[in-house]
Amino acid sequence: MVEEKKKKKSRGCLIVILAIIFVIGLFIYFFYSSMLSTKFTENTNKLIESAPTKFIEYTELIYPKDAVLKHISTKKWGPNFSSDLILSLPNINSFIKVAEKKYNFEILKMNYPKIEKDKKYHILYSDLCGNLNHDKDLQVKNPDNLRDFCGDRDILISQINKETEIDIIMVILPNEKLVWVNYTGWF
Repeated sequence: MVEEKKKKKSRGCLIVILAIIFVIGLFIYFFYSSMLSTKFTENTNKLIESAPTKFIEYTELIYPKDAVLKHISTKKWGPNFSSDLILSLPNINSFIKVAEKKYNFEILKMNYPKIEKDKKYHILYSDLCGNLNHDKDLQVKNPDNLRDFCGDRDILISQINKETEIDIIMVILPNEKLVWVNYTGWF
């Protein structure tokens, strides 16, 4: 009888110890997946469908009817994340007039990811042009789609939102008739 009680007590302790180990394992797994993992997703059906909504949400402008989506991606870098949206707009001058009513733009030069006066734009860059030496899982799969975006470009840039944890910029490439919006969240 004494031995039975010891066996039951030993099983109870073993179950408690295993439960504690399981909980610690779950904690480590969720901490790793949320804080230390990296993921890059681009041009999926879900992202493509969300492009007009994201554009409106980020810029508070109407999604242009003549917009052609060139690229949309999300990047998770540990607890930080960013979203890039690049549109081609045949009627870019009309869009610029609308955007200038809401935002102040600076005329600068860009060779992605380098932007003149870059220090004031606190964003998380994705490897859109293949020049950041990122792991190939973090690079754009079809860089030809962005050839008009990459290289030395004249741009109009506006910091749409700059907060402690959120930065949003809008970059207009008037000669290439492109608009790039980057939404970055910092933890």
